[in-house]
Amino acid sequence: FAFRSLISNLSANLPDWYDYPYLVWIINTNLDKFISLDFPHLFDTNILYPNPNNLLLTDTLFTQTFLGLPVRVFTGNPIFIFNFVFLTTFVLNYIASFLLWGQVFKKDSIAFLGSLLTVFSPFFHAEGSHFQLQSYWPALLCLYFILKASKAKSYKYLVISGVFLTLQFLASVYLSVFLIAAIALFFFTEAIMNRKFIDPMRRLLTVLLSFSILSAPVIFGYLNVNKQYQVQRNY
Repeated sequence: FAFRSLISNLSANLPDWYDYPYLVWIINTNLDKFISLDFPHLFDTNILYPNPNNLLLTDTLFTQTFLGLPVRVFTGNPIFIFNFVFLTTFVLNYIASFLLWGQVFKKDSIAFLGSLLTVFSPFFHAEGSHFQLQSYWPALLCLYFILKASKAKSYKYLVISGVFLTLQFLASVYLSVFLIAAIALFFFTEAIMNRKFIDPMRRLLTVLLSFSILSAPVIFGYLNVNKQYQVQRNY
């Protein structure tokens, strides 16, 4: 209901005409690179020519681009592709939220209500024009697998949580910074409460190591671009 006018005009409308055309451009530029396997120039775009790696002056939106790949096979309409990614993101936010609250409370009715409150929270309305910040389903799934790993005592789930931390990093750098802080607080709190520091720290390092390995090319890219352009970000 909230997106009824968008759903009826998927090929022509956008949620707004401020940041969203820019986001459409990033995702479709990425799709061109992915489809043509132009990975050597993955971070180069047609702005700020001839300066290289200018995609790394912002969020790469690679995670959102992955969601758009199946649709690109059937249509080249960049607005339709973006709207598909946009609406799919909210479905994934709901599913991830349902799994997380279900893991915490063990009751589907609470998970259902919690998911609605999460997806349509004040954050949703405040950040409606910032699609990067709406793509938080990887963060919720990362936390879900961390809780699952704590109960199952399995390092497999910690590696999976590192994968979702990577997806969050590729969707929104800021949200990944907040997510890493939340993960660290979780394991430090667990260590203090249980008075056992080695095992929580080992599990924290497992998550961060899998994230670092998977994200290394982009992390080093950001570091090099920060140095090259003297970028200052006030976190």
